[in-house]
Amino acid sequence: MIVKKIYTLYSIVLLAAVVLLSLQNAAHAAPTIGSVSGTIADGSLITVGGANFGANGPNILLFDDFESGTHGSTINTGAGSATVGQWDRIQADFGGNQPIYDNAYSVSGSMANRGDQTVQTTGPGDSTSAAVVDNINTTDVFISYWYYLPTTSSFPCTSGSYNCNWKAAWVYGATAADDDQVLPVGLPSSGTEPFTSWAISCNDCYGPSVSWFNFSMYKGAWYRISAWVHATDDNSSERDLWVMSTDKSMSVTQKVNWSGRIFKLPGDMFEHFSLNAWARECSGCAESAPRFDDVYLATGSSARARVIVGNASTYSSCTNLSIATVTSWSNTVVTATVRQGSFSSLTNAYLYVIDANGVVNTTGYPLCPSCITPASSVSVN
Repeated sequence: MIVKKIYTLYSIVLLAAVVLLSLQNAAHAAPTIGSVSGTIADGSLITVGGANFGANGPNILLFDDFESGTHGSTINTGAGSATVGQWDRIQADFGGNQPIYDNAYSVSGSMANRGDQTVQTTGPGDSTSAAVVDNINTTDVFISYWYYLPTTSSFPCTSGSYNCNWKAAWVYGATAADDDQVLPVGLPSSGTEPFTSWAISCNDCYGPSVSWFNFSMYKGAWYRISAWVHATDDNSSERDLWVMSTDKSMSVTQKVNWSGRIFKLPGDMFEHFSLNAWARECSGCAESAPRFDDVYLATGSSARARVIVGNASTYSSCTNLSIATVTSWSNTVVTATVRQGSFSSLTNAYLYVIDANGVVNTTGYPLCPSCITPASSVSVN
């Protein structure tokens, strides 16, 4: 009898373990796309049907392709200033270096954001030419953006010493010296291309402040940066960053995959997002004018959940990506507005759904009627 009771208890425990494991596996099963309806065109709403998308999607605070502005005018702020959401303010340390709309280079449409680090002063100093979103009030953030340095521009370095520093994007608390993450900062050793030596860094975070990575940035090429940060006051924090380039045929590549602790105190949070946040003044150059386009900001616990259009049938092979702006999200149905980005046509593109855990259907859902629809998946963190 005792043996039978022990055996029965063992069976119950084993069954419970199997059920728990099954539930965990179900909770992290990869997204599967079964159908896409709607017009596959820039600005059109599509409905994506499938399974395992997750219960919740991102809270999108901003998407801007800068098409609403006029060439040469300062980036708009306030309601309606971005394609989705708004810019709250412009920050410029010197009167003449506000970010402006510019039609010389772009990823999508005809306009981009033109920054200005070309500041002629008698000594080294700050050069901020930023567009800012305030009150993001989050511990989790996902951003993506394209950026470009023209062949006529210099990397922002102090003349003579080559003290180079370019903080492309920044999330921070009350100030840039409070609860912050730079996503990323470029710190090449000289003003000569390619510009290598990059990092996710901070002024005010717990423990190791820098996650170094290398990639070779050249003038005259568009690069897409995407980054996800989950910030806590314990060792469960994470920060990831990816780089890709259509111009350089660089497939989407993870450069940072870090875990540890970011915040020092309970209640810490990111309060602001700044694009082209800060740079070393380019005091000895004729021009330092980076461009930014298709800027995206999402927050919340599902910030990294997203819908992506790619140019290859496997996610890891994509050299071009465009992020859609989600309007509703459930485990089986997602609606989103298509953003064409630099795609000349979406006819032979592929669709990807990435869930809140960073898991993607690695083999894309083809957006062409004659393609074979596959299904497989992998975690992209």
